[in-house]
Amino acid sequence: MSEEGATTLLVRPGLAGGRADEENKQRHAVIAEARAWIGTPFVDMGRVRGPRGGVDCLQLVYCVFRECGLTPDLPLEPYPIDFMMHSKIERALEILVGRAGEVASPQPGDVVLWKMGHVFAHGAIVTAWPAIIHAWKPAGIVMTDTAMRPLLARRPRKFFSRWEGSSQSSVGSGKSVVGSQSSVGSRQLTENRELRTGN
Repeated sequence: MSEEGATTLLVRPGLAGGRADEENKQRHAVIAEARAWIGTPFVDMGRVRGPRGGVDCLQLVYCVFRECGLTPDLPLEPYPIDFMMHSKIERALEILVGRAGEVASPQPGDVVLWKMGHVFAHGAIVTAWPAIIHAWKPAGIVMTDTAMRPLLARRPRKFFSRWEGSSQSSVGSGKSVVGSQSSVGSRQLTENRELRTGN
């Protein structure tokens, strides 16, 4: 898939027929929806597309997948805008576990998270690695960009795919999604819960 939105098939090895067609359609829908957000102002915890709206990087990823029908509606739980600087709670990773599997290299429509501060806290949608679409606070807008930008290229990152290694049985149902643990693992989630409860 080129940046202009060509219709190249995105078939993973071992995937064929109707499943491949469905995945291909979903990946294209994710990228098209992400492009529709370009130019939206950066607003912490925002979820409104367009020049009078606003969105942050994590809400952009959520809104794109929600609008494509690939994740259920989730309430917005307020978070400090600088949570990554003062907490070791992996908020973004907790949300992705069970909804997406960690992958070694991304395909178009997958998600990349970078470590910012203490945690993985900056998200983007891959269009054709290293090309991404993200809400970039320094620019103040949602934009196409490159992951090779110096502020991103040197940071630890993880890739996630909704189509690989995830439990999708209740996606779109509004129920909590429980599924496979990616390499984040239950150990990290247990540590996060202990930090919150003081246990």
